[in-house]
Amino acid sequence: VESSPAVVDGVVYVGSDDKYLYALDARSGQPRWRYKTGGWVESSPAVVDGVVYVGSDDKYLYALDARSGQPRGRYKTGGDVDSSPAVVYGVVYVGSEDKCVYALRTDHVSRWEDDSRSSDRNVGTGGMGGTLFPSFDLGGFSF
Repeated sequence: VESSPAVVDGVVYVGSDDKYLYALDARSGQPRWRYKTGGWVESSPAVVDGVVYVGSDDKYLYALDARSGQPRGRYKTGGDVDSSPAVVYGVVYVGSEDKCVYALRTDHVSRWEDDSRSSDRNVGTGGMGGTLFPSFDLGGFSF
C-alpha cells in the first residue's frame, strides 16, 4: 500500500498495489466495499460530497459513490495517475504522468468518459467542462 488513506464519516478509503480501492470500516477494519481498477492505486483518494476521487496506473481518474463503491464516471488521461486529486469549488484537479494537470467539473462526472475520448481534449474542455493544463518545466518539476 503506497496510497495515503482518506477517512470520512467512519470509513477509511485506501488504494493498493492489487489494483483495488478499498472502503474499510474505521472501527472494525472490515471491508465495506472494494473497486477494481486496471492498474495499481498509488493515488490517495479524495472524498467530497459522497464521491471518492482516485487515480490509477491504468491512466484513469475514477469517481465512485462513497457509500456503495459504484462507479459514477472515469476520465482517461495520457499517463498513469499516481498523484492525489484535490477538489475545490466543484472542480477536481489531478496530475498525470503525461506531465499535465487536469481540471474536471464534478457536476459532469457521468460524462467524463465521453470527454476523455474526444479528439478535442488536448486543446481545452472537450465540451464537458474539463481543462487540460499543458506541462512546463520548473527546474526539474513539471506542472
